[in-house]
Amino acid sequence: MDPLQPWSTDDYVNHTFSVTRFRLGYDQDEVDNFLDRCVAQLRVHRGERGQDPQEAIDAMRAAAEDRSQGWFARRTTKWIVKTMESMPTTVPDALPITSSEVASHTFTTTRMRDGYDAAEVDEVLDRLIADLAELEGGGRA
Repeated sequence: MDPLQPWSTDDYVNHTFSVTRFRLGYDQDEVDNFLDRCVAQLRVHRGERGQDPQEAIDAMRAAAEDRSQGWFARRTTKWIVKTMESMPTTVPDALPITSSEVASHTFTTTRMRDGYDAAEVDEVLDRLIADLAELEGGGRA
């Protein structure tokens, strides 16, 4: 990837970090949750839509009725649909987030358990800060 080009939201979503165990790392769940929140903000700035939860439920419902699948697959899929329908479709505190909030955010560090490589996470956050700052200023990152 070109280091000067802004990343797409998919670039952030699909990025993988090296895992550390006996050296400084960041808590994996915290990083994943924070980046999900940041990607949601990028989507808002860029006018992108995430996957519509109702579309996902409808697709699963259709799969649950597919007779070419075995009874266990249909039953499991129906259970997944029921679970998905009971989940909230919005995360109230997910938006907004600013580049300055990303810059000041800290993660719990790890040493004796798995964590994401801190330097790699910091590098991605620097890119994210630049992308958000450009969008907040009216740019087209």
